[in-house]
Amino acid sequence: MGKNSYKAQLNYYDSKWGWKSEGTASQGQWDGTGVRTGVLYFPGLAALKGKIINSVKLTATTGQTGYGTATTKTVYIYNSASQGGIKTSLNAGHRTGNALGSCKAPMWDNTKTFDVAFMAASIAAGHDTYCIYNGSSYTDYLKWTAVTLEVDWQEPATQPSLSISTVEMGKSVTINTPAVNSAYRHTLRYAFGSASGTIATGIASSVSWTPPVSLANQIPSATAGSGTIYCDTYSGSTLLGTKSVSITLTIPGSVVPSAGTLSGTLAEDTSGTGLYVKGMGKAKLTLSGASGAYGSSITSYTITGGGWTATNGALTTGTLASAGNITFTATVTDSRGRKASTTRTISVIDYTKPGVAVCDVYRCDADGNRKKAGTYFAVEINASYSAITGNILNITARYKKQSESSYGTAMNVTNNGKTVLGGGNIGASTTYDVLVTVADKYNSLSIPRTLSTKSVLQSFKRSAGAAIGKVAELANWLDIAWHTRVRGTVQADSYTPVNRDDASSNPIVFVPRVTYGTLGLTGSSGSEYFKQWLIWVCKAYPNKHMLLCIGTQHPNSVGIVLCHIYNTSAVNAAGLPEYATGKYFALGGGEIAFGTVDYNFYLK
Repeated sequence: MGKNSYKAQLNYYDSKWGWKSEGTASQGQWDGTGVRTGVLYFPGLAALKGKIINSVKLTATTGQTGYGTATTKTVYIYNSASQGGIKTSLNAGHRTGNALGSCKAPMWDNTKTFDVAFMAASIAAGHDTYCIYNGSSYTDYLKWTAVTLEVDWQEPATQPSLSISTVEMGKSVTINTPAVNSAYRHTLRYAFGSASGTIATGIASSVSWTPPVSLANQIPSATAGSGTIYCDTYSGSTLLGTKSVSITLTIPGSVVPSAGTLSGTLAEDTSGTGLYVKGMGKAKLTLSGASGAYGSSITSYTITGGGWTATNGALTTGTLASAGNITFTATVTDSRGRKASTTRTISVIDYTKPGVAVCDVYRCDADGNRKKAGTYFAVEINASYSAITGNILNITARYKKQSESSYGTAMNVTNNGKTVLGGGNIGASTTYDVLVTVADKYNSLSIPRTLSTKSVLQSFKRSAGAAIGKVAELANWLDIAWHTRVRGTVQADSYTPVNRDDASSNPIVFVPRVTYGTLGLTGSSGSEYFKQWLIWVCKAYPNKHMLLCIGTQHPNSVGIVLCHIYNTSAVNAAGLPEYATGKYFALGGGEIAFGTVDYNFYLK
């Protein structure tokens, strides 16, 4: 940096007389004919190319001026079309471009100094040759006999550049510092958000920098941000200037939030085991310890698994209805939109209610041998249960005479074996009801069985009762123990349910004739009749599963109906069963199908 003076070599071009070599620079008309353009060449000035020009002063010594007493002249300064000296080969084309600026003052045999800052950019561009010119009027004529430029300048600061403009935090970038002087040194600094620091000092030409991942703290809600790298240029200990370059920093994909820990606990444990048991408890999943990364914050939570979802940090399932492993996944999203997940798997132990594969109850002797007139009875049973922690299986049997209203004391029965009961007190002429109960800690199953009397061909009871194939026990009843086939017509004015297994499962019911009046109907709509008939059956035979109804039905014709109702206790507000399938067979031909699906009645 410094302040230099440059003395011009002068000449001019006259449009009538051509080039002169008088050592002067003239403008305007001298003799009213030719127009003159002055040329000024400053040897050495081109060395300031690329420098920072702080100020420029021009000192001119004037000679002749135009006619008259007016000495104030305006001089316009142009770049010369030819640089590097006074040339005579350009003829009239020595000026180029627009005027850089002008100087105005009284000028006649005097010396004037002008501030010509408008020349700074031209000098910094490396120009050293200029022209003066002001139209063709003789009143603007003047002659400069000596011209000097005084230029205050300094070396330019280094403009840094980057090998790449977008850099992932944790990865390197090369910062180039191409100084105009190899002796210069540089200090590099960065600013990113509110963070700043020094990258390196004493750098000659380039340096590698790795932006720390910790800068991610400056952009908690974004994955990229813009920063600035500053380059301070020094000549020795003197700061020449500072220039900068922008840089975009991105957050690595590995910077994600922490999902924390997903823990599982048992809720509503009806099994009492402290374990996840099918049908007897719920699971509660709780997420803890989730956090953002490098300044981000958690904005949302989701826990899913087993068909359940929660959008916060806790999920309580419904009753665990399936056995096996259930994996729950907790996902968190941070303020940058990045996600992280953690999982927790629970094991649900299978549980099923007690079941029975075989249950045989029969009369026997004291040793358990089958006897039709035996005064003991045997129970052979094969039952199953879920052997979960703390669960046990108990099998008991109670019995009573069929004419009695309550059962006696329960007696233990051995599973997968034969148990002889009754103590010889089971009268051969009496029918007994036996109730076998299979129970675990949570549920029980009752199985009714009947011990018929001893087998006889025919038996009569004094109170107008009779029996075939067994001892007569019931007054006013014909009690038949054998399979019965009737060749003629049978009319039943009442009914008796026949159960295949127990009171609530698989019964076959012979339904009596149900009239319109019974149903509260008028008219002859078959559709409405069968609809109301289904409602009536569900009320008349509640709590029946897989009910099969057989009977004479429709009052306006003669025929037989067969109807299967899946569950008489599963009805809607109107009383219609969930699923039923029926068909009416008219004796005169033709069929009518009816039933329900999802409580909706249909008729074909």
